[in-house]
Amino acid sequence: MRILRTFLVLTGVVYLLPSPPEVAGVAPPASDFASFCQRQYVLCETAAYVGTKIEIKVKYSLKLLLGTAEASPEPTDPMPTGSTTRRRQSTLRLEDLIPEWRGPVRRQKS
Repeated sequence: MRILRTFLVLTGVVYLLPSPPEVAGVAPPASDFASFCQRQYVLCETAAYVGTKIEIKVKYSLKLLLGTAEASPEPTDPMPTGSTTRRRQSTLRLEDLIPEWRGPVRRQKS
């Protein structure tokens, strides 16, 4: 039962992986399984097609994942201007940043 659940979960994960853009006129490659493919031609072609789709999805997903992992952490400014290239120094002191103490508000008795 555990194998079936694992298979179903892996199938769902593979199904949810992003697919690369399709190229018109290019059929996915299929490998020959010798005598099995001669006896069960339709099943073999279907398995090869599905296997190729899974392989393409996994490779494309890894390429996307590694592409985002290699990206620089800081976004670059496409048009550097004076305001983005110059570092601004704050004129505030630490004491200026600390707010004044406000005690609890006392209610007047009536």
